[in-house]
Parts: sequence; C-alpha cells; structure tokens
Amino acid sequence: MSLEEFYVGYLPMPARLKRFLAGAIAMMLVAIVLLAVLGFLTQVPADDGVFEYGVIREFEGRVIAGAAPAILTGDGPFLLVRPWKVGASDLVEGIDGARVRLAGTLIERGTVRMIEVVPDSIEVIADPDPSEARSEHISLGQVTLVGEIVDSKCHLGVMKPGEGKIHRSCASLCIRGGIPPLFVASAEATGETIRAILVAGDGSAVNDDVLSMIAEPVEITGELEIIDEILRFRADPAGYRRLGDGGL
Repeated sequence: MSLEEFYVGYLPMPARLKRFLAGAIAMMLVAIVLLAVLGFLTQVPADDGVFEYGVIREFEGRVIAGAAPAILTGDGPFLLVRPWKVGASDLVEGIDGARVRLAGTLIERGTVRMIEVVPDSIEVIADPDPSEARSEHISLGQVTLVGEIVDSKCHLGVMKPGEGKIHRSCASLCIRGGIPPLFVASAEATGETIRAILVAGDGSAVNDDVLSMIAEPVEITGELEIIDEILRFRADPAGYRRLGDGGL
C-alpha cells in the first residue's frame, strides 16, 4: 500500500478505499434485502389459534368433571384449565353436574374451545340435578389414526407454534401439570384436522402415559366418540405406537 492509500481518520479518505467501501456496503445491503425476502417466503404461517390474553369473560354452564374438565353452556362445551401449566380437575372436584358461573379467558382453535379459569371465580348456582340427562354418547367407530400428542392449552392458542419438537418441553410440563392431552391427526377421507381429547380405554386420564411420546408421530387405534359435545379418542395407552426409531 502506498502512502497515498494509507487512511488517517482526520485526513480525506483515499479514492481507492472509498470505492472499496461503497462496493462492500452495496453488497451487504443487497444481501440483507435477499435474506429478508427469503425469510418472508419461507416463513411458516401462524395458526388460527386464539388466546384473548387480558380479556376476562363470564361463562355459565353445567360442570363436566373427569379426565378433561369442562362446562357445557348454551353455546356449547368449553374445556377448563387453570392459569399457567396446570389443569383444572381440582377446581371442579365434587361439583360434577352442578350449574356454575365462572370468569376466565377464552382460548380456541377451530371448533375446540377452552377457558383459562380465574381460580376463585367459580360460583355454584344450582346443585346437580339427577333428572338432567347427560348429552348423548355418539360413537364414531373404531379408527386408526396417525398424529401428534400435544397439550391442549398451548395448541389451541396460548403458544405459537403449540406443536412439534420445538414445543416438546413446554408440552411435557403442561401435560405433567394436568392439562388434557390432545391428539391431532388428519382425516384421510377429507384431509380435515381432527382434534380429540385423548383418554384411556376406561375414559380416565392418560397424562403420565404419554410423556415419552409428545411431539412424535404416533399411531393409535381406538374409538372416536362425542360425549357432552366433546370429541374424545378412547384407547388403551399400551397400544399406542410411536413411529420412527423402529416403532419403539
């Protein structure tokens, strides 16, 4: 490098160095634009899940206790969970079938809806009525589905994405904490997404049995059914088959 090309901060910049820097900056700007366009084109679209964070609504309906606590309102069923990564089984203990009024935040995706309950808001307004018949049990038959086990709360809208390996650790904590596991699969005939509460053959919770299968492709054979207007997938956890790794 000649003395004319040597750059000193308080002296005018040499012409050759100016040309070099102008070219380098132009190339960096082009690269930034290309990366931005590439990122936009390859971005995974956000799902249609909704979490009305900060919005508290009032709901009224009949309590459905069990593996997936819910209330059945005049507008249909809503699954119930606590704030954070905790299920709501203890909130409805002893009041199965009672009519209650409660406050909470709406979570929904597709046709599946949930309420994050304000814990101290549940008010029993009518005791269980033995004469009030439960909703009809509709069996959709025995099916074999391949899909993914997710935690219902995050998948329905609290997290995006609320599925896949990137969400595995969060889903494990939620399901371990009592959030009902949801089985998400695609119907072969129509291609529509099936979202069904996953329960054991006797209808009990399977939370502890599915922890090793979260965020993996899983094949399950069982009965699809609608009880209290909630789609459930009833199957013995011993028969779940994780695909890949030899199906272990």
